[in-house]
Amino acid sequence: MGRPTLGASPTQRLQMKITEDEVAAINDYRFANRIATLSEAVRQLVAKGLQATSATEAQ
Repeated sequence: MGRPTLGASPTQRLQMKITEDEVAAINDYRFANRIATLSEAVRQLVAKGLQATSATEAQ
């Protein structure tokens, strides 16, 4: 059984270190939004951050 496809482009594994407080904040977001996995919550938060940055730079 392989990993599920995440989109049209190839995926890469990303390893990072974050604080316990950051993990707790991500988990709070995850549970509030009923997101199944920590990885998916991080993907969504990164996407939101990139969109916000793009919107700010466009102004």
